[in-house]
Amino acid sequence: MDISPFLNNLPFGSSTTNFSSDDASGSTSQAAAIVEAVEAGCGLLLMDEDTCATNFMIRDARMQALVSAAQEPITPFLRRVRSLFDDAGVSTVLVCGGSGDYFDVADTVNTEPWRSSHREKGYFFDLTTFFPIFFGRCKSFVATTDL
Repeated sequence: MDISPFLNNLPFGSSTTNFSSDDASGSTSQAAAIVEAVEAGCGLLLMDEDTCATNFMIRDARMQALVSAAQEPITPFLRRVRSLFDDAGVSTVLVCGGSGDYFDVADTVNTEPWRSSHREKGYFFDLTTFFPIFFGRCKSFVATTDL
């Protein structure tokens, strides 16, 4: 499988254009899962930032300053989320509470909190506060459980 849109320069010279492994890292596994989903015709990715590989999802300014672009093996998901929609028609629902950098590439950010009391109205969410954002043609949710 070709995971090169997300990863290059893997340890031990492993190929990213014909990748296969029984013991991939979290970031490599996540890249492979996204590529598999897109190849299978997926139109929507559902992602929870808390269970994603942080180094796969985003690189903050300090990490970018520490590791040059030429040496960086990972192209963060944050830099690919727009092209996933624009080029492949794949929307993303992202639940997060750790980085506001996602807001910069979202189509819409709604900072009105949704309370768990909304369950009474038929919403299935069971987190304390939600901040919906939009990537592509679907509603994407950014959530935080912090109050």
